Amino acid sequence: GASNKWLRVIPRTQFGSFARGAKVTAFTNQSGAHTRIIDGGSGYLCEMEPVAHFGLGNDEVMVLEVSWPDGSSVTRTLQPGEMNTVVEVAYPSAGEMSVLANDTQCGKGFTVKIGRCAGL
Repeated sequence: GASNKWLRVIPRTQFGSFARGAKVTAFTNQSGAHTRIIDGGSGYLCEMEPVAHFGLGNDEVMVLEVSWPDGSSVTRTLQPGEMNTVVEVAYPSAGEMSVLANDTQCGKGFTVKIGRCAGL
């Protein structure tokens, strides 16, 4: 288990708090896209950790996409050394746009379309 790869993503609001309702999608090299929703809990007296955790085995994340409930989003490639870490993603500044280059590798079954990873 210690040799398996993982990634934890913490999306933040414009005020720096945990972004409840945000959708985090990790596009991986081998197994496609994995999505997690940051929610408050799923039952009576239940609270969930506001972190998107991806257990990846021997796979690696190529591109990370975070979408907030108001429609704002950030799409970026994962930098070398970010696997097996906690990545915090800040809410985009006013007018900030994140667009992937057309030659970005999105992972198995995906390609860049209109600056974002999309299915083939």
